[in-house]
Formats: sequence, C-alpha cells, structure tokens
Amino acid sequence: MKPPTFAPAYVGLYPIVTEVAREHGYALAVHGTMERDFDLAAIPWAENAADPEKLIRAIAARIGYTLSTAITVDRLFQEPYCSEKPFGRRSWSIPLDCGAYLDISVLPRATMWVTEAGK
Repeated sequence: MKPPTFAPAYVGLYPIVTEVAREHGYALAVHGTMERDFDLAAIPWAENAADPEKLIRAIAARIGYTLSTAITVDRLFQEPYCSEKPFGRRSWSIPLDCGAYLDISVLPRATMWVTEAGK
C-alpha cells in the first residue's frame, strides 16, 4: 500500500484559493501530481489583474484564516519561499501545517500580445 498524500486536503483548498485568485483578476490551473505539494499556476485573466505580491498576500491570508494557522506572510517574499522562474514567472511556496506546501507560479501581466500575423 502506498503512503497517504495531501491530495485530498489540496482538493479542499482549491475552491478557496480559486475564489481569491478570481477576486484579484487571475485564473488558476493545477499542475503536478499533488503528492508532495500543490502546484498551481496563476494566470492574469483580467485587464486589472493585481500585482503578484498582492495576490500572494491575499491567498496566504485566506489560507491562514481557513486553516486557523499563522502564515508569516513577509517571509514568503524571501528565499527559499520566493524565486524567479523562466519567462518572467515568479514562484512562491506557502508552507501549510503538517509538511504540506502550496506552490504558486504567477505568470507576468502583459499589456498586449503581438504575433507575426497581427502585424
């Protein structure tokens, strides 16, 4: 028998985190296996999408409230919790209780996409 994972807990958090993301102009996509951590990609979806830092602060606050746990938000903006990724993404690891993590990559906001066909 395989050892248990945090996947059921992550599934329970998804609607909560999605609500916060939408309030801040982002859509969320799940990627990864959910065995060790909960990998999410936050995609700017509205023209007025919030700064990534504001999004992460709001998600951490809502998770802390939901789980009745204290998340030290300021440390999320220091290594190893925050890092730069390829293509302008920024990534945050939000530690939850019991060794679980919420890993969120936030794609950069763009003012306009231009393609060869659009020129």
